[in-house]
Amino acid sequence: MKSGLLLIFASALVVSAATLAAAAPDVPPAASLTLNAHDQYILRYVIYFSVLLGGALGGLIYSLSRHRGFIVPHWVSQAAETQDYPAGQDTDGSVRPARRGAAQAQQAFTKLDLGTLADCVVGIGGGIIIFNLVPQAGDSDLFMSLLNQPASLGTAVSTVMKILALALIGGFAGISLFDEAAKRISRQLEDTQAELHLNRDKIQVLQNNDQQESDIQFLLSPLVDPSLQPLTDTQNESFHAHVLQAPLNIRNKVFNRLQKAHDSHLITGGDTGPLADVEIETRMTLQQGLLAGFDALIAAAKQQTGFGGEDDAFLHRYLAHRGFIHLQLGAGTERLGGLAGKPSQHWREAEESLTLAIDLRDRSAADRQMFWHYSLKRMLARFKLGITDLIEAEINQPEVMQWLKKSRGTVHPILKSLPDDFFTYLRGLFPALFEGEEATPLQRIQRAGAL
Repeated sequence: MKSGLLLIFASALVVSAATLAAAAPDVPPAASLTLNAHDQYILRYVIYFSVLLGGALGGLIYSLSRHRGFIVPHWVSQAAETQDYPAGQDTDGSVRPARRGAAQAQQAFTKLDLGTLADCVVGIGGGIIIFNLVPQAGDSDLFMSLLNQPASLGTAVSTVMKILALALIGGFAGISLFDEAAKRISRQLEDTQAELHLNRDKIQVLQNNDQQESDIQFLLSPLVDPSLQPLTDTQNESFHAHVLQAPLNIRNKVFNRLQKAHDSHLITGGDTGPLADVEIETRMTLQQGLLAGFDALIAAAKQQTGFGGEDDAFLHRYLAHRGFIHLQLGAGTERLGGLAGKPSQHWREAEESLTLAIDLRDRSAADRQMFWHYSLKRMLARFKLGITDLIEAEINQPEVMQWLKKSRGTVHPILKSLPDDFFTYLRGLFPALFEGEEATPLQRIQRAGAL
């Protein structure tokens, strides 16, 4: 409290001095005389000496006010702390008396009491410290702003008086300013230490994430690269566990890599062309492997929501791509004549996954517009399952009619990826959607060889 009041008083003193200087009448020409380089050099050392002198005077005034006089340095004899030896107890239970003279065992020493001189030394320190505690002036501290003022005879005297006054106040405060400076340094050290611990924790988290991402990418490679050996059951479980623990940014990287692998190994679509049975089997194997990746992402997203975290905005995309994979697997199974299983199993899985994805997508109006093709893909799955009544009911919904407002360059590539039988069915049901572009013979051949 004492040091704070002194700092406020010091600031008020500087402001008052500046105000008086501004309100003073024009000085005589001699007072406004500009100092040359040599005079400025001397002035700088006069200012330094003013800090020492003001601090010493402040310490002297403090000592005189405390002791009501000047204390000269002198030697003082002082006794050490008394060390008592209390009575003890022997092993047989009898009381053992204390050693004779033990209670009076003392040791005296002599020290030099500097008296008022010590207060002056402390005052010099306080005079220096106060310039680091008073409010700053602009971008520089107060001492530097006073030191770098334009050097004329009038401003030189004013600057010396201001610095002398502040140093005197700092010298009078003495110990209080030392305590305040120590507290400020202690707070800075605590803040630095807290920031160091925080940065250390961040670095540790980044290192853990890097290691985790490295492990996931290593286990992910066999899923997206058909030339590599498939994952074993143990590796698959490890991959699933790593994805469950991975943060959202790493899961997004996994999704992007799975999505790219899915899009580059399609069994249907305008860019696939005629595929040999061997190639279809290879692509089906890879698509089947991708399911493990999307299932892990779906489990991680649901776990995050179940633990009270924020919803994973990519969850509907994970579910949708799971449905897309089953569409590809159903198409491959159909083209292989059912040798790889029943296509209806994949159509059903696709319809269920896409329905879940659409329910999540429709929670956001922006997502409903951006990921409109989920509904079109679900229509394909329902068509293959023979559920045409739901398609006909959905085709007249307002949100499906919004497809007509989309760019033809956005809609037609999706339509070109449809199998020929569903393409013909949808065109008869919703002809306005196909206006603006006719299928070329090559596209019709590609669709005939698809799904």
